[in-house]
Formats: sequence, C-alpha cells, structure tokens
Amino acid sequence: MNRKLEILNLQRQIKADLKILNWSIASFSSKYLIDNNEYDVEEYDVKTFQERVKKQLVRATTNQELLLKYNNFIRNSDEYKKLGDEYAQRDIQPLTGFISDYVALLNEAQDETERKVLAVAAAHALSVGTAWDFHVTPINHDDYYDTRYLTLWEGDIGHGGGSGCWGTAMCEVVQSHWGVLFVRRTDYFFNTGLRTVNEILGFNDGLLKLRGLDYDNVDANNFPSLVYDVELLEQHGVWSLTNKNLVGKKCFNK
Repeated sequence: MNRKLEILNLQRQIKADLKILNWSIASFSSKYLIDNNEYDVEEYDVKTFQERVKKQLVRATTNQELLLKYNNFIRNSDEYKKLGDEYAQRDIQPLTGFISDYVALLNEAQDETERKVLAVAAAHALSVGTAWDFHVTPINHDDYYDTRYLTLWEGDIGHGGGSGCWGTAMCEVVQSHWGVLFVRRTDYFFNTGLRTVNEILGFNDGLLKLRGLDYDNVDANNFPSLVYDVELLEQHGVWSLTNKNLVGKKCFNK
C-alpha cells in the first residue's frame, strides 16, 4: 500500500477509536503525555502537546511509528479494554485508492460543503484511476460561475505510462445556476512544483497557496524530504507556478 495511505489510515483508525471512547484529541493528548512522563507536566506543556497532536492526526508527513505508538496506547488503555465485544478491536475499512473508498470519503468529510464537492470530485477521480489524499478549497468566481471549488488529489492516472507511478491531479467543480455541482475542468498532470501536496494553505487574490514536499539531492524515489510553500496563479483557466519557497527539511520523528 502507498505509504501516504498507510499514514492516513492510521490517523483514521485513531480518530475512530477516540470517537468510540468519547475522548477528544485534547483529552487523549493529555493522558498520553502524563502517562509517558515520570515527572509532573506543566499546563503550558500539555497545551503545546495537544496542539502538536492535532496537527499530527491530519498531517500527511507524520511519522508512522509515532502514530503506531498512539494507536497502541489507546488500545491498551483500561477504558478501551472495558468496551463490549461489539466495539473492541473494531478496525476501520482502510482506504485503498480505489472506487470502494467513495462512501468512506464522503462520511469522513469535514463539513457539508466539502462532502457535496467530494461527492462529485471523488466520483470523477475514482472513475479515471486510483485516488487518495483529497484537498478541497473554494476559489474566485469567474465570468461564468459564481461558485467554484478546486479539488486536488494524488493517484495514478496513466502517470509514467501506467507503470504504477503517481502524481497530483486536479479538477474544478462548479455550481450551475440551478444549484447542481459538476466537474468543469480537469488536469491529471497538475504542475504544482512539488512531488506531493500535503495541504492547501489558502486561496487569496487569485493565488493558490500549497505546502508539500520535493526532493533533496540524495532523496530516494517517492521519498522527498524538503518542505516547500508554493503559489500558483490562475489565468483564463490555466494554473501556473509563480513562487516556490523552501521552508525546511522534513523531520521524520514528529
């Protein structure tokens, strides 16, 4: 399985277990930090750790071994062991990049708007190839449509001649005057200047701002380590890279 999907599925499993236990991310973070510390923990350190864990449970670059530690802590807790048989060891259905992911993607959308856009975008993406790690953002209106969304995802849609290579793809979803959402434009080889997109930082003044990874000179294939922020400008439906700034190097233990 794609390593990014493995991380995503671990994050999904942790969130599902926390929901069953009725634990918030903040309460889990506090329990984990206190139980794994020999000394008293200051309130500032607890709050700082809570914010760190929130990011770790959504960030595509979170270390897989760290997520496994979180998962083991939850499943070895007294609270989890007391769950009935109908809940104990309930595993999520892992995302695979194939059409079977469709229902899970909609069920786990962050809000109703994202769910409606993904209902269209994910259906399209999963119908033309493998697809995972979807990102949705509203963008400016144009002369034809007031409501527009950009959806990015990763997948194999004939990249490298269908050799199993993957890359970033895009589709623009718009809303018609009758309120119907549909795919207007696609770009299956969307040039972001990155090997992989980790998050959409925002869209302002016509500029799409992304954060992701690209290769250092010694990086192995499909394991980029340099973190970049990039900006893309849309002109007449065409996106072009206008800025690329190095943020730092990926930290593999966080």
